[in-house]
Amino acid sequence: MTAYAADPELVTLLTDIFGDWQEASGSASLQVELDRGLWSTLERAGLTSLTSEDSGAGWAEAAALISIGAAHAAPVPLAENDLLAGWLLDRAGLDRGTAIRTACLLDDAGRAAAVPWADGADRIAVVYRRDGNTWVADVAAEDVTVERGRDIAGIPWANVRVETTRTDAVQVDEAVASLFDLRRRIARCVQISAVLQQAVRLSIRHAQERVQFGRPLAGFQAIQQLVADQAAEAAIAQAAADLAVAAVLAQPEEVDRLVGSVDIALSVVAHAVPVVVRAAHQVHGAIGTTAEHWLHSFTLPALAWLSELRSLRDVDLAIAGRAAGDAAGFWAWATR
Repeated sequence: MTAYAADPELVTLLTDIFGDWQEASGSASLQVELDRGLWSTLERAGLTSLTSEDSGAGWAEAAALISIGAAHAAPVPLAENDLLAGWLLDRAGLDRGTAIRTACLLDDAGRAAAVPWADGADRIAVVYRRDGNTWVADVAAEDVTVERGRDIAGIPWANVRVETTRTDAVQVDEAVASLFDLRRRIARCVQISAVLQQAVRLSIRHAQERVQFGRPLAGFQAIQQLVADQAAEAAIAQAAADLAVAAVLAQPEEVDRLVGSVDIALSVVAHAVPVVVRAAHQVHGAIGTTAEHWLHSFTLPALAWLSELRSLRDVDLAIAGRAAGDAAGFWAWATR
């Protein structure tokens, strides 16, 4: 798990907080609820609004936070509250306050589907386009029409509908909606790469500790191949997430430049997910499907987060189209 060049003291603090929470929680669960106790601990440490305008922290620190949180299966909306909702409020000149928030991009009818943590958050920051302009509003959860559900990882979500014509909203720069979507995709790439790395660690440990036919699973060539396959894919996914974070650090407002970097990162991460998930569960066998085992707390979120993002087919076609249209300049564009 990368620390994204964050302060080592911050990384140590995060590892301690999430490690203590995970140890106290005892076992995994297929039904996740927002842990307000953990949230309070993070809030006291100044970590729930890490990238607020007066904090001095940025994407490197935020990526470390959401990466380490994901690697410990922390049931709190870290990316949603800070990198997404908090950022929207900053752009609109609105106060972040201390409420727990999620965020979403509304369609023309004021709707958004499967918004993570919308069932459980105090408020929802929304961004939408209307009358040719882009608007941001901070809406109380009780003022939003919701249809509740859970994703494949058991994390609560809701389909939401906001009466935008009756909502106090602030007009923002037209690029905010596009930047919001890019930030969301980068955050998910970071989180997915973190849980894939954790799935690999669990596979290695299980293969070393589990004895079958008189020797550890790690002694069987088939198991070695499975572990090697998932480790390679997880490493590539981590590198792609690192590069996406590097891109947004270098050019945080340049939508056109970020789109290429984010699409490439998303493509690499998305292709890694099924390889790692399938191999990790094959290594663990039946034990990896039990409700109390931590493996599904990493493999299922990877699948759930991936399902939130842009169609992989569309992403791959966009990249291929760029390569076909400008073969000579493609490499420079892809690595920029």
